Amino acid sequence: METIGQSIRTGASLLHASTTPMLDARILMRAATGMDDADLILNEKTVLADDAGALFQAYIDRRAKREPIGHILGAKDFMGRTFELAPGVLIPRPDTETLVEAVLNAVGHDAHEPLRICDLGVGSGCILVSLLERLPNATGVGVDINGSAIKVARRNAGSAGVGARASFFVGDWCAALNADFNVIVANPPYVASNDAVDGDCSFEDDRALYAGVDGMDAYRRICADIGKITDKCSLVAFEVGAEQAEHVEGMVRLARPLAETKIFCDLAGRERVVLSWDASQQKNVEM
Repeated sequence: METIGQSIRTGASLLHASTTPMLDARILMRAATGMDDADLILNEKTVLADDAGALFQAYIDRRAKREPIGHILGAKDFMGRTFELAPGVLIPRPDTETLVEAVLNAVGHDAHEPLRICDLGVGSGCILVSLLERLPNATGVGVDINGSAIKVARRNAGSAGVGARASFFVGDWCAALNADFNVIVANPPYVASNDAVDGDCSFEDDRALYAGVDGMDAYRRICADIGKITDKCSLVAFEVGAEQAEHVEGMVRLARPLAETKIFCDLAGRERVVLSWDASQQKNVEM
């Protein structure tokens, strides 16, 4: 019989394709035992119970096949909150927190205003819910072509206590919207159709990843219609992929010729967010 500590090390040794095998094994052990990190340390030499051991091994077997932990556990942490997931719903990435932080910084002194937020391609709801939690008088609309994502986003909003200020519906980007919003956010698919993705991403819904031969189709669609749901004072923020920031910035400038733009980098120094706002508005655009 292996102890908890031994089981974690054995599990980690099986995760050959993971770049963080020990961390993955500890996360899966926490889920299998219901313990937190402190408990795992205190009980490192305790023999792992049979039922927890079987569950942990099942998790390790799935992770060894590159299935993302978010899919295995049906949940992922983002901006300090755990978000429910479901098959076909994009797993929140830490890099996307840069988008939320850029918007919050730009909103600045308007944080208590009754802002109207639209999240295009809402997925799990992690972006919209995180903004509504921090903007107490804001309301939000989440749009996604994936009906499963809409159901998950609605539940996540309810769990976060912002369900009364959020509405969700199935739609194709801006097509079904007919109202002006103060804040538009989007983390659309941006992988080129011929690009290979790593093993973890291969478990994601293709609709949440791929966007034409150059990965830019979603930005084109949104920018072509964004005038329908913005006025000159609206704040617009896009997450972008590698080497896409300048191209997306150019699209935004064409769509909103009177607006200012700025590119923000994530913690790894990669260009991650394109922000656009009316030049007459005072915005905090430093991070």
